[in-house]
Amino acid sequence: MTAQRAVSGLLFFAALQSFVQEVGSARPSAAVEVQLNLVNDMDEPINCFWKNSAGDSHLLLSLERGTSTALNTYMGHVFEFRVAFGGASQSMQGKLLGTFTVQSDADVLVSRIAAGSDEQVGKQKPQATEEGGAAAGVPDPSSEDGIPTWQAVVASADTDPNANQEAIRISQEVLKVAQPGVPRRPLSSKAQGVKFRSLLDYEVRIYWDSGKGLGTPQGMLYPEEDSTTNSYIGHTFVFRMPSTEEEVARITVRKGQVLYLIQDGSEVKDKKKLRETMEQLSFMKAYEEKAGRPWVASYPKEPLSMYMLPAEQIGENKTVVSRHGLFHCVPESKTLPWDPAIHSDCSPEEDLELTLTTLSTEPRVFLIEGFFSAEEAAHIRSIAEPRLSRSSVGNSKKARGGYVASTRTSRTAWVGRTDSPVIDRLHRRAADVLGIPQERIWSNGTGIAEQLQVVHYTNMQEYSPHHDWDGTNPVTRLITLLLYLNDQENESAGGETEFPKAWNPTGRDGVKVAPKVGRAVVFYSQLPDGNCDDYSLHAALPVKQGEKWLANFWLHNDARKRA
Repeated sequence: MTAQRAVSGLLFFAALQSFVQEVGSARPSAAVEVQLNLVNDMDEPINCFWKNSAGDSHLLLSLERGTSTALNTYMGHVFEFRVAFGGASQSMQGKLLGTFTVQSDADVLVSRIAAGSDEQVGKQKPQATEEGGAAAGVPDPSSEDGIPTWQAVVASADTDPNANQEAIRISQEVLKVAQPGVPRRPLSSKAQGVKFRSLLDYEVRIYWDSGKGLGTPQGMLYPEEDSTTNSYIGHTFVFRMPSTEEEVARITVRKGQVLYLIQDGSEVKDKKKLRETMEQLSFMKAYEEKAGRPWVASYPKEPLSMYMLPAEQIGENKTVVSRHGLFHCVPESKTLPWDPAIHSDCSPEEDLELTLTTLSTEPRVFLIEGFFSAEEAAHIRSIAEPRLSRSSVGNSKKARGGYVASTRTSRTAWVGRTDSPVIDRLHRRAADVLGIPQERIWSNGTGIAEQLQVVHYTNMQEYSPHHDWDGTNPVTRLITLLLYLNDQENESAGGETEFPKAWNPTGRDGVKVAPKVGRAVVFYSQLPDGNCDDYSLHAALPVKQGEKWLANFWLHNDARKRA
């Protein structure tokens, strides 16, 4: 097989966080356990067989095309690889691709080249020489052919002209402050955030393989930017040429795997991107070893410097006083801020004492009752209603916006701080509660806020489980303040906000909050070390009766730059 093909296949493996399967109970005497990293670079699915001492073959596992896995086994074990039945042309089904005898830890690449020749499948990692180095003529696995350890990345940074010194410095800071979360039972939710990175030099269209036709469109993947989405373990995504719909690549979501490299089998032309990807994979591995969770944020990304409300114990109450009390009327003048000399027709309350109740510690979720008045809620709705249009998902910088999807069926409008003194006072009140200077809560080029996003749901409309953070951007949503603008019609009317991965010590995962006028929920989408919080996954459950009005108030971890 060519060096380019080997590097391509191994890099694909490098992005996968593998699962472990046992290779039977038969162990050689003085057994030495090793690991195989199996990569299927064929156009067809393959079967992996273990051959026992009598020469009998036992089917061990199957690998779809373009996927990989890790396998624990023992020195001396023999494996053979064949094209799987049912997924290939009739002439190829059952074809023997090669055999492999385990001599050490190994990266086994099953490729089209090996299938068409007598070349042995697989490539061993180098054996140590007496001097402690790699065996002559065998590539060092800590360089191009494998994932270097984070220590190796740091050690080589000073002498490597391609090293991203700033990214390495930032990542070192993250690793210093990263802390493991609380021990948790396995989650019942199979949802997880995933990230697609293109190693292509052309754009492709993303489809979720729904089993119908080409699949469900999920936007575009461009060479210059990653794409993130929420998905589920076992879901398959297909990447196609936009003009012809020809399939370029496909991946299947695996438990715990975040980053998926999209390739077409050709040599990767962008060597700088390749180097940075290897650095990122090394950091991700080191981070997960320390923190016990995958790194899902962009790379590199600084630890947070903003204040975060502490969440130490579920059910704990904290009292906060805001100097910006409630309006029970709406001033006629839109001049900002509220001034008794200008807005003599309508005066708000002076102070407002609020109680924050901790609903979850992972993610940090708080409930606030009476955060705004019924009159303020009606005012927000009156501004938003004539501006409503179909909601979208995703946000590509190149495409300048998101796309309409069946996962989000509501209608949306945007309301700015300058729309009225009521909206301005709401921003100031939020600043008091969150411990952030109100001067920063603007949606201009120097502020950290977005405009209020007002959402209207009715007739079984919903927003499936999703994250508010963007794992492709170091500046992304940190805080979500949800404002419920109307009451739930009754307890069975639906429309609750659900956090399916929220830590709940009662024995059941998840937290739900029902709509009620004046009620607000605060939650954080990032962790203090700068990582995005996968546990912040949340959903707007279907509205079964009546309607639901909600406002999303988003604050980022740094100033938002306008394109």
